Amino acid sequence: CQTHHRPIVQLIEKILRAHNVEAKKKAIFTEIRNLSVRPVLRSVGESINYIYEDHLNIHIDLSVGVEKLRDDLHKNRRRGLKKAIKSGLGDFVIKTDNLDDLYSIVQHTYERIRIPMPPKSLFESIIEILQEQGHARVVGVKFEDTLVGVGVYLTFNDVIYLWYNTDNRDYSNHGVGEYVLWSAIEWAEGKGFRVFDFGGAGRREQKYGVRDFKLTMGGHLVDLGRLIYIHSRPKAMITKIGYKVWRVIQRIR
Repeated sequence: CQTHHRPIVQLIEKILRAHNVEAKKKAIFTEIRNLSVRPVLRSVGESINYIYEDHLNIHIDLSVGVEKLRDDLHKNRRRGLKKAIKSGLGDFVIKTDNLDDLYSIVQHTYERIRIPMPPKSLFESIIEILQEQGHARVVGVKFEDTLVGVGVYLTFNDVIYLWYNTDNRDYSNHGVGEYVLWSAIEWAEGKGFRVFDFGGAGRREQKYGVRDFKLTMGGHLVDLGRLIYIHSRPKAMITKIGYKVWRVIQRIR
């Protein structure tokens, strides 16, 4: 690192070392997921035995304008969006009185893909705290009077981050998946955001259907990477095996 980076390097190293001392008491591992390219953080992390792993993300440049954003959609996504408009889908900002419906849709998705479900209190806090402070936007999509899609987004400066996105598959023929995302992209562009951060897109060498779908909404791949530190290798191994067993049990239930 260059000389003018030295104070930052020393501070980051001090923070990470202090974190490791506390985290090892309860945590199995620490994972730092970068929101932008951080060469200094990577250098410091690797110097104290954090492992760097490549990990893809997808960014959409919103500064090109809504017309170009629409043109950049894959033809299948444009077709889905036309279905959504024809079906009369509409979006609205979700408040706490819609919390149960929101949670139900997210829960069905998590059960289908067999991963542990976050608590309802998380979404309640997002709505009551982050959204009220202007740091989040929780959007619902309705078909007639039924909530059929949900998008949860975080905002910081000129970037909007996709956090949760799901829809009711019973209404997939109405273009709900496309509409949930497009309504957020269109809103963000209109509010002057510069980048729509699509979130994780897996590892470059692995096939990942979610990445393929996200790319059809426009945008380009960026490799932001992750830093991982294992606090207890035996516990990490046991947890990994236990998680696989849990997913098998969920499949046969």
